[in-house]
Amino acid sequence: QWRDPIFAQQDNAKAHISPFDPDILAAGLEGGWSIRLIFQPPNSPDLNALDLGLFASLQSIQYHLPIYSIEDLIDAVDDAYMQISTDTIDDIFLTLQACMLCVLEEDGGNHYKLPHLGKAKLRKTNSLPRVL
Repeated sequence: QWRDPIFAQQDNAKAHISPFDPDILAAGLEGGWSIRLIFQPPNSPDLNALDLGLFASLQSIQYHLPIYSIEDLIDAVDDAYMQISTDTIDDIFLTLQACMLCVLEEDGGNHYKLPHLGKAKLRKTNSLPRVL
């Protein structure tokens, strides 16, 4: 049994369930666990991998394509996703980890500069960390 509570974090989108929903609270206690749902700090796109880099990567790949319908857009985004390199995904998640550390240093706040780790340079020297 895990002694400390585990916090699952979600953004503040209205579509998400309330952390105080009785069914969610009960489910988090099943099996001797203590899992709690919490919201990200407000205005925190730095804590969302999609906002932090994936959307920009997708857009840069598909931006030059002619889009005339929703189907064209879906196909373009799907094709763009398949073209994103694993290095790009790794970079996004390393930056996400760095942002999480900054939020912790700010006691939950978001008053920090977006960290730049020099990932390309570190990758060239095989010294890019997998975990921060």
